[in-house]
Amino acid sequence: IGKGVKRLNGQGTGDHHVHVKIKIPSRLTPEQKALMLSFAELDKDKDGTVNGSSKA
Repeated sequence: IGKGVKRLNGQGTGDHHVHVKIKIPSRLTPEQKALMLSFAELDKDKDGTVNGSSKA
């Protein structure tokens, strides 16, 4: 069973996957960085949600 978009003329779903890349500015204030990391912690159990961010 696909995990993608529902088929127009049939049952089930296809296997269309979309990857989204979001660029975050390299210069963040301490407050902006803290907010971003707090937001990332909300979805830490989901694959790919926080790819590349750390608490370092």
